[in-house]
Amino acid sequence: MNEVTELHLRTKKHMDDECNSLLHMLSKDPSTGSPIFRHDQENNYLQICLATTDPGCDSRYKRKEIQYLKYRFPELINTAVFHCPLVEELSLQVLHKDCLQHLRRLKRLNSLVLECTFCDDLGVDECFSLLGEIRHQLKHLVINSSNINRRFPLNVVIDNCENLETLGVLELTAINLPLRTNTRFRRLKRISIEMNLNYLGEVLRYCDNLTYLLLFGHYMINESELQVNLSNTSALKLQTRYRVSIFLKKCRENGT
Repeated sequence: MNEVTELHLRTKKHMDDECNSLLHMLSKDPSTGSPIFRHDQENNYLQICLATTDPGCDSRYKRKEIQYLKYRFPELINTAVFHCPLVEELSLQVLHKDCLQHLRRLKRLNSLVLECTFCDDLGVDECFSLLGEIRHQLKHLVINSSNINRRFPLNVVIDNCENLETLGVLELTAINLPLRTNTRFRRLKRISIEMNLNYLGEVLRYCDNLTYLLLFGHYMINESELQVNLSNTSALKLQTRYRVSIFLKKCRENGT
């Protein structure tokens, strides 16, 4: 598994025979053929670390399962990183704040997705302390910030991720802006964002080369303010999701 660069597994509690066979194969030592871990529902680090949340699962059942796994999660991530050191793209359901410290050992990681829905104690410091370690290699970053217990530190992201090309932020309610006026996302071209759109203008101020903006959510938009915010981005392609598109119709008709 030392040569794995990308791995996506979507599993349910009761996996079918094919998926079981795949996980058996991946969890064996390639040199000896011996299992790295006992393969069961409770101790399979591939399933636990890399599986995404199935929206069809019963939420109460899912939360009980996640609560059981939380205390072991940092150890499991540590082991996963050890066996997959060449991972370049990682999508991680964060169950414990201490797991993030292990990601700094992924020296080739350039695309990172952090889903923080089930991590109730995640703070800004834990979530972004690793950015200083992987700052030069990270090009794509997506964060569901719904359970980050302070304002989203846009200033930290800008200061540490000078090569970032794509930024996605979900369920964003408040942000900390950079103190330095010359701070910029120099390479950032794409933003997908769900937030209080009062902050949109502030975010766009730091994106000189933006070519793609995706807005989604259920927010009312001040059309005149949005036109001003987008006036300096002539090459921008604007896409929307959900009810946002209704309120953007006039902006498009006016050529914004």
